[in-house]
Amino acid sequence: MNKRIIILTLSFLMAVLFTSCSEERVSTAFEKLLDGAINVLEFLNSDDEPEKTNAELVLQYIQEKNTDAIYDMLCKRLKKQPDISERIEETFDFIEGDVVSYETGYASGGMASTRTGKYRKAEYRNCSPIETTSGNTYQLVISYYDQNDFDRDLVGIYGITLIDNSKEKTDPNRELTIEVEI
Repeated sequence: MNKRIIILTLSFLMAVLFTSCSEERVSTAFEKLLDGAINVLEFLNSDDEPEKTNAELVLQYIQEKNTDAIYDMLCKRLKKQPDISERIEETFDFIEGDVVSYETGYASGGMASTRTGKYRKAEYRNCSPIETTSGNTYQLVISYYDQNDFDRDLVGIYGITLIDNSKEKTDPNRELTIEVEI
């Protein structure tokens, strides 16, 4: 039995090295593999869609003009701003046309910790370039904390930046930013 687990685990790890699986998907599959609840070949050949990033979700909600969905993703401090609903609604008019295509990326991230065991983990995700039916191109950057033991009111999205990269604009760096002062 132990040899079988070792062989399956090694086979799984080798297969993952030669495929383009996301870290989260690999972690989940590895846990299921150890529990005997997944067949390695079935997993690697599946057409499951990876989960959307925060940036992709915000872009989707902007297109759907869904203020509540974006609001729910924000950190508590950003939610407390008196004009936050109006600021979110400004994003709906910022992008001209419907989104035709976009690429996602991981801009950067960072983690800080102390001897007391507290830490915070910030990440920045983007969608760029975003191309629309109007022919314009945009960039969307989302700043968020997965965890912040120093200020729990900052957990969630604490910054949304939309940049108009269209070459036809007189102001090629038109920008809309919603953020918490940190």
